[in-house]
Amino acid sequence: MKNKFLYCRDAADDALLAPVDKLIAIQQTGDTQVTLHFEPRSNDAAEADTMRLTIGDEKEVAVMNAIVDAINYSREDVIVLCDKVNNDFIHEQVTDSSITLSNLAD
Repeated sequence: MKNKFLYCRDAADDALLAPVDKLIAIQQTGDTQVTLHFEPRSNDAAEADTMRLTIGDEKEVAVMNAIVDAINYSREDVIVLCDKVNNDFIHEQVTDSSITLSNLAD
């Protein structure tokens, strides 16, 4: 199986391309948020890299299904979850994103 990556860009100078095989969980973290948790790049198991998607109210199941379907069935190597700069989203209910990276200083 070829490697796939999830792409998130929330500003002109803020983007993350994360390998799908490092995805740990997709979690609803609010009425209008879904967070993807990835294995941390640091050695601290308490930290995790995350992509947080802002979504329409109560649309978490539809957005989660779109992500899982893209991972399982897309022929693309890079799956765009949110590219706010180019107005490209995995689902019509995704409107924004933020990225949090684990601390690599350890």
